[in-house]
Amino acid sequence: MTAKSDIIVVGAGPAGCAVARAYALDGKKVVLLEAEAEGKSRKRFAGEWLHPQGVDALKSLGFDSITSMQGRPQGRGFVVYPGHGELPVKLDYVEGQRGLAFHHGDLVDEMRQIVAQTEGVTFRYGVRVGSVDDQGVTLESGERLEADRVVGADGRSSVVRRSLRGSGNHKAMSAMTGILLEGVKAPYPDYGHVFLGKPSFLLGYEIAPSVVRICVDVPLKYKAEMKDPEWLIAAIRDTLPPVWRQPCEEQIRGGHLRWQANHFLARADYGNGRRVLIGDAAGHTHPLTATGITNGLVDAMELVEKKNFAEFAR
Repeated sequence: MTAKSDIIVVGAGPAGCAVARAYALDGKKVVLLEAEAEGKSRKRFAGEWLHPQGVDALKSLGFDSITSMQGRPQGRGFVVYPGHGELPVKLDYVEGQRGLAFHHGDLVDEMRQIVAQTEGVTFRYGVRVGSVDDQGVTLESGERLEADRVVGADGRSSVVRRSLRGSGNHKAMSAMTGILLEGVKAPYPDYGHVFLGKPSFLLGYEIAPSVVRICVDVPLKYKAEMKDPEWLIAAIRDTLPPVWRQPCEEQIRGGHLRWQANHFLARADYGNGRRVLIGDAAGHTHPLTATGITNGLVDAMELVEKKNFAEFAR
């Protein structure tokens, strides 16, 4: 007999956890599907900055323990370093608004723990979706699950989006790697730091006390060169603030970097009402905008609040 629920959510990242909890709090029976085995989220380098709108969404859904954790960096805005000897430009959030910075794995683990304890949510780890249609999903194991709506919160390579649009559609823009520095501080605590350099743009921020993440963006034409540690060190040395240079060089020479492609996909199609796309599954921009997680959380809130799909998609 085929299992039937109100909502199936594919993907238990921040957007998936948020929409699953939002629907459950609205009285719906939700099945949340995650391909990763339990406890594997920390291995990923992904979004680690949340804009104020995303923080508000977390609070509204009862994830207060995440937003109020002591010692977690509170985003106050960004500082842009134009280069060429020009002074940095501080861009503050509106007075009273705060963002949040964190290790991606910490955020995911904490959200999963909360949503797993939410009444109305059935959380299944280690299951992969093979196909999706308007009535539900078929797992790779052959098991069939049906629901009134399938929500694709499964990221940039979304299987739910492929079921609607086919493969392809998003365009590669550049490549990025994340460098983790421990025992150093940011020039402007609680701010994201954007460094405009050539050939590489950098984004740096604290994800914990005295722990800094540097996101290095390199054009695809340097695909071969970027894998050479000495080339990369030379490419970013003058762009980095002096206090970050030596520890950054040590991490690069240590060979711990993993590169991933950055893609663009316009957020112009959210599905058909029975199959709905949110977050990066609906569309994505360059990671230097730091909007990915925020968009996913806001999508989750609005999808549940706006009962009419056409109003949400507008």
